[in-house]
Amino acid sequence: MQFLLLSLRVLLLLIGWTGLVFTAIWVFVGTHQSFKNLRINRDFKAAVSCVQDFRSVTGKLPTDIELAMLTAKLPVREHRFNYEVNSTLSLVPQPAGGELNNTVWTLSFWRGEWAEYYLSWNGYNSLDWQSSWLLFCGLQSLPTLFLSWACLAGARWLRRRSPS
Repeated sequence: MQFLLLSLRVLLLLIGWTGLVFTAIWVFVGTHQSFKNLRINRDFKAAVSCVQDFRSVTGKLPTDIELAMLTAKLPVREHRFNYEVNSTLSLVPQPAGGELNNTVWTLSFWRGEWAEYYLSWNGYNSLDWQSSWLLFCGLQSLPTLFLSWACLAGARWLRRRSPS
């Protein structure tokens, strides 16, 4: 019986401390990434505004060179990305010097591992949902934190209960 109580106590301690470490890592890494995504999203929304303003003034979408000149004037909060305007969401590049479809367009940039994009026809921005990770990381860690606390409290209770 003594061995069973000791084993249970060790298991509860392992689960409790593992949960605390996991929660700490999740909160710190997730929070850092969330703030980074918020800064990138602000830059991206400014680039979208530049394209919309250019389109309303000139009646056409900017070429790659025009877009580079427009976005070069914008403040950079995180990193200067190379934005691309396309008339479709496609991995196939648009023809050089060709006129883009002015009614529907996408603005995208490559982040190093994946692309973020904005869709003109419905206003969808792939970074918008990632901004909610800041709240999600905190809420995600609450059950783990509670479970860790319960395991550590149970291990302490077993220690007091077991005969010396």
